[in-house]
Amino acid sequence: MKQAIPFILLLLLAIGLIAAQPAEAAIQRVAARYNMVDVYGGYASPHGEYGEVGLVMFIDEFDRPVEVDADQVFDAGWSLGFNYGTLYADRFLMQLGFRYTNHQEQDWFKDHPDEFHLAQYDLNLNLHVYAVPPTKSIVAPYGGVGVQAGLLNIEIAGYDDESDLTILMAADFGLDLKVAEFSKGRSFLTLASINSYDLFGTEDRPKYLTIGGGLRYWFR
Repeated sequence: MKQAIPFILLLLLAIGLIAAQPAEAAIQRVAARYNMVDVYGGYASPHGEYGEVGLVMFIDEFDRPVEVDADQVFDAGWSLGFNYGTLYADRFLMQLGFRYTNHQEQDWFKDHPDEFHLAQYDLNLNLHVYAVPPTKSIVAPYGGVGVQAGLLNIEIAGYDDESDLTILMAADFGLDLKVAEFSKGRSFLTLASINSYDLFGTEDRPKYLTIGGGLRYWFR
């Protein structure tokens, strides 16, 4: 039995080496994907028509419900957010993030300017497709779609805040401009144009054309 131990150890070592070779080859053939994080802000121009805003419903002189154009209800607002994402096949970027949108209601339909205020808190899921790989190009335009789901918070003077669950789908577009590269290309920094046009969503949720920008850090 003692004489067989070295043979058994050599056999186990050989099996281990054979089993490890394909794994090592697979690791060498598959490059690590790039991940990214970004922070951004944007100018939000309202569009669409609305029959109500918060707790206010719009009616005509005969007390019939009417819809009002966005530019008669909202002034331009702004948004802030951040994303984390992974780049697949050098072209397809999947992102998960958070966005805060500050709605700017016009005062004409409120009894007092500070009567109530609307704010939006969203989780975002985005899929963007790049025209050229952002890892290899100085300028990389993209387009895609995004889904936003979150709470429309209604702040009412003298009352407890109320919140409504809202969902929205948007068309996203923009580009990345590479401004710095680190660690022999394993990470880099881009200035990102981050824009969206809200297509449709829950009825009382404000919709915008948002033009924005931010910093995006890529790494692997």
